[in-house]
Amino acid sequence: MAEKDIRIGDTVMVERAGDVIPYVVKALAKKRQGQEKKFSMPSRCPSCGGDVLVAKDKKKSRCTNMNCPAQLQQRIQHFASARALDIDGLGEKRAAQLVEKGLVTWLPDILTLRPNDLLALEGYADKAAHNLYNAIQQAKETTLARFIYALGIPLVGEHLAGLLAARYEDLPALQRAAEEELLEIPEIGPEVARSLAVFFTESHNCKAVARMVAEGLRLENPIFSGKKGILPLAGLKFVFTGSLQGWSRDEAKGLVQRLGRRATTSVSSATDYVVAGPGTGSKLAAAAELNIPILSEAQFQDLLNKKGVRVGTIRQREPSGRKY
Repeated sequence: MAEKDIRIGDTVMVERAGDVIPYVVKALAKKRQGQEKKFSMPSRCPSCGGDVLVAKDKKKSRCTNMNCPAQLQQRIQHFASARALDIDGLGEKRAAQLVEKGLVTWLPDILTLRPNDLLALEGYADKAAHNLYNAIQQAKETTLARFIYALGIPLVGEHLAGLLAARYEDLPALQRAAEEELLEIPEIGPEVARSLAVFFTESHNCKAVARMVAEGLRLENPIFSGKKGILPLAGLKFVFTGSLQGWSRDEAKGLVQRLGRRATTSVSSATDYVVAGPGTGSKLAAAAELNIPILSEAQFQDLLNKKGVRVGTIRQREPSGRKY
């Protein structure tokens, strides 16, 4: 817009680029009537006044206030989704109703909802209202990794949420982390570190988190190793094969990922351990040929214990798999 002097209110010439994409060629300056304005990216969100985080490539700008009214409905959906707090029954339709009726004006309001509040919504009978209320109460007890993901911090997905939970024992420790400290974590670069630092210095976000804790939110961190700053499985590469008894294959892979390393699907000379359950196939033979240690599920758990991981509480509540 700056290079082509395209202003708010302009009439522009558009052509089809690549047979598909509308391409703005130029502004038609002769059609200007004097009311046109030059555009500049706002430093404050026009909806809530929160800080705006601009990506390094300047292609994306995001409001950092998790309570921004313009984002509220989709934030509710994300907060309640299966991989976040997994609140059964709080999908797109219900989120829209809660916002429209003014029952949820910021995320902490979700934790204060009561059955009588929900009965005021269209389509809610007594049983449905109590079911959602019970799901919200159950969601108040969750893991640090799930909650970090549920907050919807820009650029922070499930994988990075797990890495942060492995690095920091509790939420206050993460909230105090400076950009320089965050950059020491593998896979976290400057943009993610800045996003985290900005998010946790935004006063609206700090107030929202504090309010959720006051409303009974309890965060466990079962994967914390007890060794601050050290990811327990950093540098180790695992391959899982066969059927595991204590957890699903996805759970085991997710565990390794959160503790500092991605699990791979094929055995190579770079593999450190193969964890084998019943029904193994060619991967076991490949491991034996390369002299790679083969662990039973019990031996894998022993390894985790030696690394300081509390295996007895490691399993997170399975996501429901519902589609919202």
